[in-house]
Amino acid sequence: SSRLYPPWTSPKTISKKLWMTSRVKRQHPDRVMISGLAALTNLLFFLLQIFLLGKWEQISYDPFVISFLAAISIFCLAESWLGVTRCEVIEVSKKNRVDLILTQITGVVLLVVFSASLCEHLIYPVDLESSAHIVTGTATVLLGVHLRVSAFRKLENAFFSMPKVTVGQQLVVGGIYSFVRHPSEIGLVCISLGIVWLLSSLLGFLVLVLMLLPISYFRVAREESCLSQVFDKDYRHYKNNTP
Repeated sequence: SSRLYPPWTSPKTISKKLWMTSRVKRQHPDRVMISGLAALTNLLFFLLQIFLLGKWEQISYDPFVISFLAAISIFCLAESWLGVTRCEVIEVSKKNRVDLILTQITGVVLLVVFSASLCEHLIYPVDLESSAHIVTGTATVLLGVHLRVSAFRKLENAFFSMPKVTVGQQLVVGGIYSFVRHPSEIGLVCISLGIVWLLSSLLGFLVLVLMLLPISYFRVAREESCLSQVFDKDYRHYKNNTP
């Protein structure tokens, strides 16, 4: 340690960096297992919800429930598969406390949208043309997943859960970012909207409109403020030419 770090480096900092290094080394062999476990955990949560509501038999014949579970599994697999390759260390401070809270709230609200939509469908089923709703709802979810994956892959190590610019980072304007400025955030909205549409949930739609959209808008505004301060004219030009 004395050869790798300055003498004033605290033991806590050294241990954290060593842990990050070991995590990076082992992340690729564990990628399949971790992503699979993440998807399975989410799937078990919703299966437990179905069981507690006494609707277990619907899994065998309800195409909406089956499509919901499949769509959620695809979303969770994609998120965890890409997330395993990243090692983001978040240091809480007064400057990023609001962004950290918004990030955590976003995850909770997403879960509420999914859970509320499923509950409403199980308790108050609606007679619909199943094929149309399943196709459009699932397609919207997949569109959202595609936007999220494209954002992850284009930004790579510059993808952060909160507004942040690292030293030497360049403004990314290519790939999916040449079509839309915030594909990741729009992806989350599309995924939620697809689930709401798939299950025809009024409650889920209200949570989406009243909670997720305002939070997403606020997150986007804070991110654009950060990027405008760092990249100045370049970002203003990008903002004026990209929807």
